[in-house]
Amino acid sequence: MLARLIVVSPEQFDRWYAGQPVQVAGLAPPTREPKGEELLRQKGCLACHSLDGGPLVGPSFKGLFGRTVEVLTEGGRRTITADEAYIRTSILDSHADVVVGYPDIMPEEKGLLSEAEVQEMLKYLEQLR
Repeated sequence: MLARLIVVSPEQFDRWYAGQPVQVAGLAPPTREPKGEELLRQKGCLACHSLDGGPLVGPSFKGLFGRTVEVLTEGGRRTITADEAYIRTSILDSHADVVVGYPDIMPEEKGLLSEAEVQEMLKYLEQLR
């Protein structure tokens, strides 16, 4: 295994770890906020949704963004495009539009996710082809 090692003083390390700027070439501040995929794991989304197209309890996230999806809305079927608005609604109000063929068991996340977390999830799902 190859790795790059950067040696810094304890003071520099403490400043870097606290997210403060450190003047060392190649040393970026640590990421404190979880991003896309990590958020999906932390929030339990990947217990029911796959990232690789494989079947689970819920539809796969792979290739979801921009795909045509048939959903049940207030008891009626309709075809929609899985765009940012649809995915946001599915996260925050999961019972609004349920993908045909899947059970309506996803918990609502309204009030449990910050806007920044929702944005990171949307950004990740959009690029997950």
